[in-house]
Amino acid sequence: MPTQAVRVCENTASLFRGDRSALTARPQPGTPTDPSRLTRAELGNGLALAGVIFLRITGLFMLVPILALYVDQIDGATPTLIGLAIGIYGLTQATFQMPMGAMSDRFGRKPIILLGLALFAGGSVLAGLSTNIWGVIAGRALQGMGAISSAVLALAADLTREQQRTKVNALIGITFGLSFVFGMVLGPWLNTMVALRGVFFTAAAGGVLAMLVLVFFVRSAKTHTAINKTPLTRAQLSRLFRSPSLFHLNFGVFALHFLITAAFVLIPLKLVADTEIAAADHVRIYLAAMLLSLVILVPLLRASGRRSPGRRVDVRFVAGLALMSLSFVWPFTSGLDAVVRIGLFFVAFNYLEAVLPALVSVAAPPAEKGAALGVYASSQFCGAFLGGVSAGLALDFAGRFMIALLCAGVALVWLRVGMRAPRYEETGEPAQA
Repeated sequence: MPTQAVRVCENTASLFRGDRSALTARPQPGTPTDPSRLTRAELGNGLALAGVIFLRITGLFMLVPILALYVDQIDGATPTLIGLAIGIYGLTQATFQMPMGAMSDRFGRKPIILLGLALFAGGSVLAGLSTNIWGVIAGRALQGMGAISSAVLALAADLTREQQRTKVNALIGITFGLSFVFGMVLGPWLNTMVALRGVFFTAAAGGVLAMLVLVFFVRSAKTHTAINKTPLTRAQLSRLFRSPSLFHLNFGVFALHFLITAAFVLIPLKLVADTEIAAADHVRIYLAAMLLSLVILVPLLRASGRRSPGRRVDVRFVAGLALMSLSFVWPFTSGLDAVVRIGLFFVAFNYLEAVLPALVSVAAPPAEKGAALGVYASSQFCGAFLGGVSAGLALDFAGRFMIALLCAGVALVWLRVGMRAPRYEETGEPAQA
């Protein structure tokens, strides 16, 4: 009789004898676990790390829809300087992701994440106390210096078995999207209650709360044994940049965040122009689109969790991004049409957002995992910054349709890069032909 059947029979017999210990006993150390399922520890750590990201990113996105409203109220502010105050966060994020990721290899994940959260909270307080635009810009720059994405992703990989990394990264990736929607709703509401200064202070409080979540709810990594105790050299960094196994992943996340940033320059304008849905009601469209994407996405991620993440990027989802970006050339005919098209765009975006860091964690050398994810995160924020700038220029010179064509073109370039990408073995090395 199979072992599983024997165990069921033994447990059933124990239950009839009044002995429930066989049913309630926890697995002993060393007991094999189902590789297709998250363990309780993996799920708990994943939820806690997603909570850290949620608290921090929500604090960022709360400011996006309201900063421009203060162009005439902050001393010394101009539209250009307000734009700088919004964008400088992405620039400092891109600059500090690699150093922070490398430091997490050397000093451990948690201390560096705590340092980054402290910088974020401090920058929020500085901006909140500032009486002129330059203080706000300095505070936003300090917020960006708290670049923890690479260290959080590395810690998630440390705490998760290879077969389950996609699911944990999905929690973090989807949290990013949810925090966008939540921040866009919470920011304007808080602004009516406590004004801009109060929104900055709320972001600071979120950073402090995220530190408490990290300390009390995220376990220390037991699998993280290959910590690099030496500083990252220029030769190592060059190797990470030139690695064929990592290059297409870094380009992929650059393109992915270029697309999402450019799309959200375009989509709000299309909703107003095509459907006459008021800006205050856009959040309902985004929420409905996100829920639709989750309904489709969950079974896809569950299926991917049964496979090793050591594969090339699924180009079908890149092709989906290109197709949905191109569809934005045509007007939305109704709110339902907008929900469906934006929802399908979110499906491809969230799937790739979940899978790409899992691929990096497999492809990166174990002792340089944090540094590799730092390069990855820097590529992500560079894509976001250039996506916003490029979409603005396209809008100025050619109109909304050019943003859609630009997004489709970037996705097609990524599709070409992805089709030529190397395949991976479990070790992260390119497979031999």
